[in-house]
Amino acid sequence: MKRGFLKSAVVFVLRPGKNAYRADVISYEFTLEAQLSKGTVEVTLLDRKKRQLLKLTPTSPTGKIEPDPKSRYYLRWDFQSATGKYRLHW
Repeated sequence: MKRGFLKSAVVFVLRPGKNAYRADVISYEFTLEAQLSKGTVEVTLLDRKKRQLLKLTPTSPTGKIEPDPKSRYYLRWDFQSATGKYRLHW
């Protein structure tokens, strides 16, 4: 059975504006936690043109990006006969 959930953690910079503070996202850090009894899991973050920005595996579980607020990102999960638990934080 494949189970998991996503939890969000983002770094913000608050900048004073005319009448309020403006928050800018400066980085995302991704962490994959996997407790698999067999198989493999791989998470890939792609940019708008579907180019790989980072790849997470149980042996290389963390990665960091500085997002472009005008861009779009894709998250791809690849499972190869995987059973167990996994969790992705960002």
